[in-house]
Amino acid sequence: MGWLAQYRGINVEIDDPLCPREIFQTHQFVYPEVDWIPEDLKDKTWKDSVAGNY
Repeated sequence: MGWLAQYRGINVEIDDPLCPREIFQTHQFVYPEVDWIPEDLKDKTWKDSVAGNY
């Protein structure tokens, strides 16, 4: 979640033994856009899919 936030322009300030600050300084992941998802499905959740509400 921190990488995604940083990619979206949110400053991530964390320094914890389980999640050291260096993680956000050394990894630069590029997340793909989701433009390929049809408009009528973008607001659906997995619960909608399970319930057949799509």
